[in-house]
Order: sequence, then C-alpha cells, then structure tokens
Amino acid sequence: MRRAIEYDSITEIFHYGKIDLARFVLVLFYICSNLTRLGIGFVLPSEIASSARVYLIQDILMVLLILLICTSGDIPAQTVLRLVFFYSFIYGFIGFTYILHPEYKDSLLHPEYGLKAYFYHIPSAIFGYLILRLFRDKKKLITAIIYCCRLNILWYLYLYAGYLRRGFWPTYDAAGNVIKVQYNLNYGYQVVFCFILYILLYLFNKQIIDLILSVISIYLVLSCGSRGSLICIAVATVLVILFLLKTTAVNTLKFYGLIGLTIVTAVFAGPGLSMLFTYLAKVFDKYGISSRTLRMFIKGKMDNTSGRDVIYQVARDMIRQKPITGYGFFGDRYRLRKIVYFGYPHNVVLEIMIQFGVIIGTLFLAIVLYKAFRMLIKNNDAGWMLLLIVFLTSSVKPSLPHSFWYYYPF
Repeated sequence: MRRAIEYDSITEIFHYGKIDLARFVLVLFYICSNLTRLGIGFVLPSEIASSARVYLIQDILMVLLILLICTSGDIPAQTVLRLVFFYSFIYGFIGFTYILHPEYKDSLLHPEYGLKAYFYHIPSAIFGYLILRLFRDKKKLITAIIYCCRLNILWYLYLYAGYLRRGFWPTYDAAGNVIKVQYNLNYGYQVVFCFILYILLYLFNKQIIDLILSVISIYLVLSCGSRGSLICIAVATVLVILFLLKTTAVNTLKFYGLIGLTIVTAVFAGPGLSMLFTYLAKVFDKYGISSRTLRMFIKGKMDNTSGRDVIYQVARDMIRQKPITGYGFFGDRYRLRKIVYFGYPHNVVLEIMIQFGVIIGTLFLAIVLYKAFRMLIKNNDAGWMLLLIVFLTSSVKPSLPHSFWYYYPF
C-alpha cells in the first residue's frame, strides 16, 4: 500500500517551537523571496522603501534567522564546519580567480548576472544548500516547501496577469537589447518546480487542492514557459515510475511497471504526444491563448537550438585550449559575453569544464551523479523521494538554458 506524504497543517505550524518556526520563515524568505520583498516594501514608509533597502532588510532578517538556528545547539558542529568549508571554497574560488584574472572584472560586476545579482543576497541560489542543511526534520522541511510553493503560485498568477495585460514578456536578446517575446524562459522552469511538487503530492495523497494547483501550473508552463520545462516533467515521470517499481508489492510490480513504461513511451516518445499537443494547441487557439512550446512542437522544431550552436562551439574550443586548469570563476563569461549577452554556455557540463578544468570538473560531476543515483537506489521513503525528484528534475534547467550558479534546485 502506497504511503501518503506527511506534512503539518497551518494550525500545527503555529505551534512550532522557536527554532522550527525560524526554519519555516527562513524557507519562506528564500523560496518566496519576491513576495517577502513586496511585503517588506509595503511595510516600509514609501520615502525609504527603495529596492536596495528592501533587499538589505531581507538579507539582515535571514542572517539573523540563520544565526538563531546555528547557535541554538540543534545543529551538529560537523554540519556547521561543512557549511563553513563549502562557502569558504566558493568565495575563495571567486577571490582567487579575480586576483589571477582582473580582466574578468566587468563580468564579475555585471548588473544582470554578476556577483551583486546572484551572490550577495541570501535568497541567491548558492545559499539553498545552507538553508536545507539547517533542517533536522524531513516532515517540517516538506511542510515549508509545500506551503511556500502554494504562496508562489499566487505570485506566478500575478505575473501571468501582467503578461496578459501587456501582451508580451520583456527580456534581453543576444546583444543585450530589451525585446518583447511571447514566453518567459525562467518563468516556465519556476512554475514547473511547483507543478512537479503538486502532481506528486496528488499521486500520493489524493487531495483535490494539489490536483487543482497542478492543473493551474501546467497551464502556465504550456502557455508561457519554454519547451525545456517539459523535459523536467518527462524526467520526473520516469523517476516516479522507477520509485513505484521499487516499492510496489511483488505481485503487482511487473504489471504496474509495464503499464507505466507503456504510458511514458506512448505519451513522451511516441505519437501519443503529438496527438496530445495538437489537441492542446487547438484548444489554446480557440480561446486566444498563445503557446510557443505547442507551436514549436507542431512545426517539428522542438530540437531547435535557438542559435546556441555557436556558443557550444566556442565553449568546446575554450575547454580544448585550457583543459587542465580551466578559466576560473566566470571565465566562460569573459569570452562568451562577446557573443551573447548573458555569456554562459547554456550547458552545465561545458560551464563546469570551462571554469574548473576537465579533471576537477569531471570529478565534481561524477560525485553529483553518484550521490543522486545512490539516493534513488537506496531510498524507499516517499517523503525523501518527493524532495529528491522535485529538486533533481528541476535541476535539468542548468543543462539546457541556464547557469548552475544561478538555479537553486541544482
């Protein structure tokens, strides 16, 4: 019998102790950082509620929460030492690179993707590891993520309403010019994180609220997201089937396994997907809803690299030129920003190899893959598997259009 995913109710959250409540609020500030900044800005007097001050107040509150948790005696000294070593390595790597390569200064200080945008503030991606390590209770961690994602869906609906009002998403082209497009790459990946969480919760708990939220999420992904978001869903489907194969009773194991694999093959790799997307495209067109993903699929352009072949070739050439030492932190940006505005390779393997070199980069990727595979094989707990699948499948993004430094699930 499949076990339900356990998490606390709102009433139980209000009865948390001081430290557990601090953990919950810390995750709220991290995952719902846009909403919490809106809240801080609303509370502050209008004459002092500048963007910089709001960011600063959010950072100060999060640092205070982290210090409260770390000094409570609830976190093992070994965990604290690991965190200190981890972040000392990251910022040491950044500092060492800057000393050796002062020519990287423009990339490091770039207003859109430099240190200030992604490394100074606590809600940045690299601090996700810190926040997760501060949890001691799986159930409370799942609780925090679930309720934060439920709040985030309100934020995503707000952004979608803005898109409908404007009729476009503002973004940058390869030259750094602001352009108007019909989809938002980051938006799709952010929403798909929630979709995978909601659909897994519904699979295990059968609560109607999770089904409703999953339907809303997949609609937002299809209407405004990129096609790469669907790869996250496909990977999550395969991992769920593998988990069910591993934990289902022996008498029904083969039966459900064959059924599940047949569905995956038919929907994601066969004509079933074409039929489904064609039908969805007609429904969307009927109601005047634009979907770049559906249009690209119907036109047979799902494998289009969107002009990234040149970026990949330059990235591979850089690896061949300095395979051992690599180029250091943001070394790829220094060369690639001459070709494309954001300057990263749009591929996590190439990015790691360029910055760390082939030897260290290969070792790093091998450790990550080994850890992930080991958790998938040895873990039989539904709660931990929920967290693993959600974070692991969402981490597909850096392998396609983003940087691993920027994306918190990775």
